[in-house]
Amino acid sequence: MTQMNIVFAGTEVQSTAAFSNTQTGNPEDPDIVTFAYTLNNGAPVNFIYGVGQAIVRTGVGAYFINLDTTGMAVTRPTIMVGQWASKNVAGPDSVQVVGSATLRINAPAIVPVFS
Repeated sequence: MTQMNIVFAGTEVQSTAAFSNTQTGNPEDPDIVTFAYTLNNGAPVNFIYGVGQAIVRTGVGAYFINLDTTGMAVTRPTIMVGQWASKNVAGPDSVQVVGSATLRINAPAIVPVFS
């Protein structure tokens, strides 16, 4: 069972991916790397490596994305499910990443202000 991380809205979270060759197990870069997330099973928000600057490559087969939850209108617990994917344009898809990320975003904490 995967543990669900819990954060408050307004927190930046990071998801990482390690792609490897299915035959050799060695780290490998696929032709296309994508990350998509949904909030409470809503419409997916998609990112593609090389389009914009959201997905960052840190080494062979190693990628991450930072997601800022500040702009998310969260008034009740919200489930964010993220999924990394890869595709090779020519030839078989021999590169894979295993797993997905699940996150619960809670409404921002109320901080009392004393004067």
